[in-house]
Amino acid sequence: MTSEVRVYQREQLSAPCRRILVANAKGGSGKSTVSTNLAAALARMGYETALVDADPQQTSTFWMNQRTAEYPVVFGVNGAPQSGRSTLDWMLRVPRTMERVVIDSPGGIEPIRLGELIERVDIIVIPLLPSAIDIHATTEFIKNIFLSGAYRNRGKEIVVVGNRVNRRNKYFHALNRSLNALKISDIIHLPDSYVFLRCVDEGMGVIDLERKPHNKEVMDAVSHLVQRVEQSLSERNEH
Repeated sequence: MTSEVRVYQREQLSAPCRRILVANAKGGSGKSTVSTNLAAALARMGYETALVDADPQQTSTFWMNQRTAEYPVVFGVNGAPQSGRSTLDWMLRVPRTMERVVIDSPGGIEPIRLGELIERVDIIVIPLLPSAIDIHATTEFIKNIFLSGAYRNRGKEIVVVGNRVNRRNKYFHALNRSLNALKISDIIHLPDSYVFLRCVDEGMGVIDLERKPHNKEVMDAVSHLVQRVEQSLSERNEH
């Protein structure tokens, strides 16, 4: 199956390596959903793309194992912590030809390790669920990022992704208010859809689906996320 989405256009045939950190201290926020869909979309754009699974649960690795040759190649890297190894030794296993590296970080990530990752990435994508406990935990997580030296010194952009959002849910508005209080107004919302579960089971990204009416909302939402990330990376290239 091929996507008919036309918004993914590359302006050049080669690009410097850019690293995208997908992170939240709270587990179950949808990091792997966002990571796999970003990786699939970037690969379909034509970028040499790697997906680093740094979460011990290895959900992204499961996704990689289901992915078949009919889809654009995503290079998988096991970045899960292992005794006796540096937490960032996975960087040595990412081929130098990669143009985009998506890092699926572990839940409950320690502040020191988070700072090490922030130091080495170009953008931070933070997924969360629209519930009271998730909003509270993620707000504290973002505050900790703001306080980290790696963030203050480098000026990385943060993109927040509301995962499994139902706009009729009262927490949808609570989420927006909480993030606006942190001066984060650009929030991407991914709808609550079984399509994401299907894609994990079959090693696909949403962008790999055929563009049919029942897929349109989900595909448009993921397209918006990828466009936002690429816009930020392009602006970094200009500085």
